[in-house]
Amino acid sequence: MSAPYPLTLAGCTPVPLAHYLKALGILRLVAEQADPAAAGCWQRDMFVLHSSLDRDALLDFFLHRYQPTPILAPWNGGSGFYFQEEKLKEKDPLTGKKIKTGKRNQPTAATRIVDAILKSSSPRFAGFRSAISIARSVLQRRGLDEAPDGGAKNELISDLRGQWPDAVVAWIDCVTILVNADTPATTTASFKAAFPPLLGTGANDGNADFSSNFMQRLCEVIPVPEEAPPDDLAKSRLCLDAAVFGGTVAGSKTKAAIGQFFPGSAGGPNNCAGFSGDSFVNPWDFILMIEGALLFAAAAVRRLEAGEEGALAYPFSVRPTAAGYASSAGEDEANGRAELWLPLWHNPVTLTELQTVFGEARSQVGSRPARNAIDFTRAAVTLGVDRGLSSFQRYGFCQRNGKNYFATPLERVVVRRNARADLLSEVDAWISRLRDKAGPTAKQPPASVSRALNQLEGRILELCKQNSAARLQAVLIALGAAERAVGRKYALDQRNRLPASAPGLVPALANRSQYGLARVPPRCRAGVGDRQFRRRLAGPALPS
Repeated sequence: MSAPYPLTLAGCTPVPLAHYLKALGILRLVAEQADPAAAGCWQRDMFVLHSSLDRDALLDFFLHRYQPTPILAPWNGGSGFYFQEEKLKEKDPLTGKKIKTGKRNQPTAATRIVDAILKSSSPRFAGFRSAISIARSVLQRRGLDEAPDGGAKNELISDLRGQWPDAVVAWIDCVTILVNADTPATTTASFKAAFPPLLGTGANDGNADFSSNFMQRLCEVIPVPEEAPPDDLAKSRLCLDAAVFGGTVAGSKTKAAIGQFFPGSAGGPNNCAGFSGDSFVNPWDFILMIEGALLFAAAAVRRLEAGEEGALAYPFSVRPTAAGYASSAGEDEANGRAELWLPLWHNPVTLTELQTVFGEARSQVGSRPARNAIDFTRAAVTLGVDRGLSSFQRYGFCQRNGKNYFATPLERVVVRRNARADLLSEVDAWISRLRDKAGPTAKQPPASVSRALNQLEGRILELCKQNSAARLQAVLIALGAAERAVGRKYALDQRNRLPASAPGLVPALANRSQYGLARVPPRCRAGVGDRQFRRRLAGPALPS
């Protein structure tokens, strides 16, 4: 039965990504292990939990009854399933490095934490112990004493997916999915592992393995072995209170990697009072963040309209687009992994309802799914997303620290009806062809055409966010300027021209008073007169 009052979790906010995922993790765990009727929503940029647990009961649940989801990644070298190669004290006189023996028998911090959980007798780690035993059995049967790669890695993931229980399979679906191989003739299997953007490349970010990090953080807040001194339990409660209800408390963070999820705590240059700082994280922040990521499940789908053999689909994920935010640059689109558009909602929803929303992840532009940020923004204002969602927090996985990726918050897009944005469907195909010619992924596009495309996409985003005649007029001007740029660099044939028949745009040009449009300057419309521009868009049948 729901509590008579909502419980505001000030530590769970839409920004950064770690805190958004933390909110999902709390709702999922409470609904699955404490109160099936639990629900949650976003109010004033904070997550509000509706359940039978008050503040003290919520903290008590996580401290004493929460059973962690088995988070393992035996396909990674730093996952805790592989020993390091033994080294002698003697050094090679040529290289100056210690001589390796070829035997893998040196334990690491990751292997020690796996052993500690396996030896634990706590019922809270029962699922973990079962999954570790199965994984070790599979590795022994396959004769693996080091992390595999290529086809062997794909086969290991497939084997584990068939052996592990459903709870761990859900984790696999979040970090990797098996799709059709590009060249099956050169591999031992006709499939390959593809990696969704949220959890790096198979649950690791560079040298940091998320599964090992998760287990280490667990053992900091849940006693292993169970006989923990009172001081450790008090510190765990302090960290949990700070993670869930916000605030900065001394001693609530530990020196550990946070990865791409929380750029402000990732360490590096200009991250502290000195020249460089270390990465610090609240252990409960990391634990609840990974638990929340399980709501994102990847899937292999066949996109017939794209003519692809197989493609990776991920909830509310689209290709990166360098538009709509102040720091946008072509490199963000060319080198970015993807974008995530995370939904926000004002009315309480249960876990089952939320799983349905993430499972469908509907973002339609007309009859096709959204492919990039421009499409997703249009979907948000043309009833192309699920009803009941109030806004989307846009994240881009951009290179912001050398070659490392950060989940960078880009903008907030409000879901509201915008009839003027419907007019863009008439030139949708033409804009797609323009992106193929002049987008950041095109080979040496003309600079003038790329600038015109960038201006056009910026005007489209502004129209979607502000339903006004001036914004629509700016889009029409940008369309004409883009066509003019194309005509200067390419042959302005029928394919490169704007559509000959645009029943939505023509009334906007012919009946300006209805849309509140001023006269469109001829110089901004491929150098033709206003009446000629309308006639060419609509064909000869358009009345003057």
